[in-house]
Amino acid sequence: MGEMIRKSLFALLLAAGLSVRAALPAQATVREAPPAVITPDPCPHPRLLLREGEEERIRESLRTQPVLAQADSMILTWCDSILAEPVLERTLIGRRMLSTSRQALQRIFWLGYAWRVHGGDRYAERAIREMEAVCSFRNWNPDHFLDTGEMAMAVGLGYDWFYGLLSEDQRTRICQALTEKAFNPAKDDQRAWFYESGINWNSVCNAGLLYAALAVWDELPFEASFFIRRCLETNPLALAEFPREGAYPEGYSYWGYGASFQVMLLAALESAFGTDCDLLDDEAGEGFLASSEYIRMMTTPTGRCWSYYDTRRVGTTQYIQAWMAVRTGDGTLLYPELRKFSRGIPPSEPRLLPMFLIYGSRLDLQGMTPPRRNFYRSGGTTPVFIYRSGWDSPDDTYLGVKAGLASSSHAHQDIGSFYLEADGVAWATDLGSQDYESLESLGVDLWNMKQAGQRWEVFRIGPWSHNILTVDGKAPSIHQAIELGRSWETEDRKGVEADLQMVYWEDLRTHVRRVWLDADDNLTVEDELECGDRPLTLRWALCSEAEAEITDSRSIRLSRNGHVRLLRAEGNGTLQAEAWPVTWQPGMDPEKTRLHAYDAPNPGISLSGYTLKLKPHEKVTLRVRLEKIL
Repeated sequence: MGEMIRKSLFALLLAAGLSVRAALPAQATVREAPPAVITPDPCPHPRLLLREGEEERIRESLRTQPVLAQADSMILTWCDSILAEPVLERTLIGRRMLSTSRQALQRIFWLGYAWRVHGGDRYAERAIREMEAVCSFRNWNPDHFLDTGEMAMAVGLGYDWFYGLLSEDQRTRICQALTEKAFNPAKDDQRAWFYESGINWNSVCNAGLLYAALAVWDELPFEASFFIRRCLETNPLALAEFPREGAYPEGYSYWGYGASFQVMLLAALESAFGTDCDLLDDEAGEGFLASSEYIRMMTTPTGRCWSYYDTRRVGTTQYIQAWMAVRTGDGTLLYPELRKFSRGIPPSEPRLLPMFLIYGSRLDLQGMTPPRRNFYRSGGTTPVFIYRSGWDSPDDTYLGVKAGLASSSHAHQDIGSFYLEADGVAWATDLGSQDYESLESLGVDLWNMKQAGQRWEVFRIGPWSHNILTVDGKAPSIHQAIELGRSWETEDRKGVEADLQMVYWEDLRTHVRRVWLDADDNLTVEDELECGDRPLTLRWALCSEAEAEITDSRSIRLSRNGHVRLLRAEGNGTLQAEAWPVTWQPGMDPEKTRLHAYDAPNPGISLSGYTLKLKPHEKVTLRVRLEKIL
């Protein structure tokens, strides 16, 4: 479409709004066209991610880079296996159709990659059958718009890549499906609330709608123009969530989700227009690119991850770092990912694996040297401090300390918590997330983020499983944002402090926590405390993969895989070493154990620590050391 025609369409949109408003609820608020954002015309099909002729770069890299050849082989083997499977059906799990949408994206993306790089009409034919199947669904579950967003990406990508193979009738039906099942619901503010949010939904849903819009630019110019402009208007809200240093507010797993789809969004703009439309041209863009360093540092020496917030405890391979490496020019961003890949650790978002080949083929992955950075610190909604002793051994030492805001997206009540890994053991760990459906199906009000919300009663989410202090059996405040204070980055002292008093403001006049490793990587956690106007009982807890054995009132022996460490408490006041259960058993009292029948089991985990009694106005410095026993 020529520039004059396109500007005329923009003028019509601004004057009258979009004409297609069918299938919207009567009470829905329809979003009018945003201010005009002029973009260049996109290149011809295929315009998403991989332009015509760019397949040869991938083919060449497969001959010279074994790691890419291995990934390519994985894709082809899977594509061959899926050919005999039935096409997808619309299946809901609880309130979500997300599993079906994700399967559709993987099938269409992987089969499309196999066809474009290796040929074979059977791959293309099967992908088109999948597209026709999902386009026949009655809807794409717009009430949980992530489902719609991922499905729109799948169909949009397929429409673009297989454009030359589609009949006119197929194109018409796919365009109609995108209009009815993606574009129209996205004009309903109740369903498309993500446009006004900065959490991962913004990146995922905007990316899906962008793929659909770019795919049908020629056939549905009004719709395409609207949703491209809407994306460029609202996506900066997601980018603004990244602080300058890069720490993603929602933690490791949701970086894998939100940032991956943010990359998909940017990569689509770059391939279609030759530009990211200035989305990364400010401080927010700088923070997004810096998050590649954050996620690299979040990988622990054993190949797992620091699993705070709604994060799975297992590490994943972040293949999307290939795009980050190309964009930043820092190939070492892929160093831990290549090590994880060689150990068979699965990808974070498997359906996006072809991105590793599309962008990895632009890099020299042979003989990559390890990163030089061993310390990392970031502010933002979820401030973190990280130290790691090295990059090549699973026995390296890793320390993470976090602050943050418990009422932020996907957060837990863990402000001031820490993670310690050494000798291949997570001496201090975080249990991470519990499957949402396992809780929602039992009626747990999981997303009630109020102070008294049921979310905080879930063992893995509330304060009782975390490496923090609790006071008189109460949950700390969820409304106070805590930053990190001074840090130490020397050989003799590696750590950070945080003033936590505001999350305990009802009970403690002072709570400053300092967490550090000494020259021998022994851990010290020091809590400077001042009691308020009434006596208090504090609980200091350590959640660990090691087996805990209480040896006296101040000492706990921790052991795992032949490694032994001693936890020893020092300080005035009445101290008593204790251990608490981590898995529900029939007959347990939730008021005493903090466990419920809906809590997931936690095998191989111990929870131990100390109770400390304070008198009114008493000042105490509680110092707990975790030392190696040679």
